[in-house]
Amino acid sequence: MSDDPFQRSQLDYYDQSAEQYESGDGIQRTLNRAFERKARILMKSLGVGPWDVVLEVGAGSGLLTWFMAQRLRFARYLALDLSQGMLDLARKRLAGKTSLEFVRADAARTGLPSDLATAVIGCDIIHHLEFPENALREWYRLARPGARLAILETNPKNPLHWRFIGVEHEVRSWLNTDTNLKRWTEAAGWRDVRVEPAEVFTPAGPKGFGWALDLLDSISLCVPGWRRLSAMWIITAVK
Repeated sequence: MSDDPFQRSQLDYYDQSAEQYESGDGIQRTLNRAFERKARILMKSLGVGPWDVVLEVGAGSGLLTWFMAQRLRFARYLALDLSQGMLDLARKRLAGKTSLEFVRADAARTGLPSDLATAVIGCDIIHHLEFPENALREWYRLARPGARLAILETNPKNPLHWRFIGVEHEVRSWLNTDTNLKRWTEAAGWRDVRVEPAEVFTPAGPKGFGWALDLLDSISLCVPGWRRLSAMWIITAVK
């Protein structure tokens, strides 16, 4: 159990709402285009592999993990999260998948050995951390020399984000400026850090129109002012 009040509140929320997480707070979280698209964006930044050890931080209920495990080539995949309730959902979702390991640990103090991972990935994890630089430094420690970092993180400039005004467990997402994300990542030791708008402008549905929504995303990314309103940033770096 964490002694940190902020972390404790985050953990309590996810442990207590694990069963309702995928259909609660007005957001439908399923194996849909939204998570498939996030996986595509991360793989575009990383490359398919093969990767020796992939570390996914903040794996949650395994929605992103499911898509990454289908498409990445790897020898070992570690899905890490602090919430036991969320990891239980991930285990159930990914039952039978080989080379997957589920690790319950603090993102900033994992207890895992140094120089472990050849790729560190994640989605919507940094804004759940009170001291992001500490976690980024821990991921740097876990990465082997030459390892790649690819993290998707909420962009508060996107109007859809405004629905989280006053939501306690999302409060730090308002600090997710590209300037802050780059500064935290560089301070943790990562090099060649880039923080750019990701190809996320459109919603997950309706079904059958993914090709059209993908086209709109790609066009929007070419418009200088509009592209900065993307729903997410993609953070990339190298150790």
